Amino acid sequence: MEFNVKDYGAVGDGVTIDTAAIQKTIDTATADSKVMLPAGIYLVGSLFLKSELQLEFHSGAQLLGIKDITQYPEIDARVAGVEMKWPAAILNVLECHDVKITGPGIIDGQGPHWWKLYWGEDQKGGKRKWYDEHDLRWIADYEIKRPREILVYKSQQIAVSDVTLQYSGFWNLQLTYSDHVDVHNIRVCQNYGPSTDGIDIDSSTNVRVHNCQLACGDDCIVIKSGRDGDGLRVNKISEHIEIDHCQIYSGYGVVIGSEVSAGVRDVYIHDISFGNSDCGFRMKSSQDRGGFVDNVRVENLTMNNVQFPFSWLMSWHNEYNRKVLNDKHDIPDFWLAVADQIPENQKKTKVSNISVKNVTATLSKDYRLPARAFDLKAFPDKPMANIHFSNVKIMAKEFGHIEAIDNLQFDQVTVDVKQANNAINDEFDNR
Repeated sequence: MEFNVKDYGAVGDGVTIDTAAIQKTIDTATADSKVMLPAGIYLVGSLFLKSELQLEFHSGAQLLGIKDITQYPEIDARVAGVEMKWPAAILNVLECHDVKITGPGIIDGQGPHWWKLYWGEDQKGGKRKWYDEHDLRWIADYEIKRPREILVYKSQQIAVSDVTLQYSGFWNLQLTYSDHVDVHNIRVCQNYGPSTDGIDIDSSTNVRVHNCQLACGDDCIVIKSGRDGDGLRVNKISEHIEIDHCQIYSGYGVVIGSEVSAGVRDVYIHDISFGNSDCGFRMKSSQDRGGFVDNVRVENLTMNNVQFPFSWLMSWHNEYNRKVLNDKHDIPDFWLAVADQIPENQKKTKVSNISVKNVTATLSKDYRLPARAFDLKAFPDKPMANIHFSNVKIMAKEFGHIEAIDNLQFDQVTVDVKQANNAINDEFDNR
């Protein structure tokens, strides 16, 4: 059975607020039915789907997020690895099963409004400036609240396909505590702002992301499992994940981390093309994270004009990760959750059993940006282990660093390097 949102009062003129009419349609729809969004621009706050329902965008249909944070009610959620209250997304799938979001439509978060709120016109102002001036970089991203576009939370048997996500205020598509999720043929684009991740796979299992196109201002497809003490408290692993046949056009590539306190295991990344992105396959963590990354296969990657084909930093962005909390009185509970530490003997992420094969990275003759082949850095007392590169060819300006690895194997690896390492590239992505 089909339920058309215009039959329940939705206007779709881009001016009238259609949240209530579309939510009424969803609430009225019966099990195993379809909610239809005909062509039009529907100005909305948060919408909440329910089990056994399909939301289908027709060509020309667009959900346009309202530029008012009060239109996104705060819900129990997890943000950047920490459980806290946070505004709901534009589309929310909360504790549901058998839900599909599909069709050639668009979700537009009106990102420039939220980006300006965060870092101003010049990326040095906005609300973020105050936190920087007070040595509080570590809490800024949690305090300056912005809506996501799609949130899938504690749900099973979910499919997202064929939609375009653009101008997101924060993360585009977040999958948290969910199982058996398929994301395919979606397009993520026009994301130039802070924390505009493409697809975040967060403490979820049996997830496949395939045949997607992404251009992001942050990580494009990223796997996470919780930050520091709060992540260990929840202790939900991300595992059995496949990412394949995607195109990456900007942003930080395919990533594991930095929130990995519950561990990431059994990941297969293959048949990905990267063009003009900051990174190719990236792993990042910090001394306080703990957790592990184990059994990752990476195959059949092509990269052109990628600054950091392999950036694996276990002590990434110390300013973001350095938590200063001198006075615990009169501060929100979520500050304490973000600041919570793991036991000292569990700190430092253990990376092991990583296989990378069949990779080609090239540079155009007119390429002007940095190009560093490898940045593989762990801790001497907790080195990476069993790392195998085979049939890899990289054109780069500098070789980079390899530090603290047990059993690193290079088979048929060719690297063309033009110059010595430039120290300025050691500070990459310290936003």
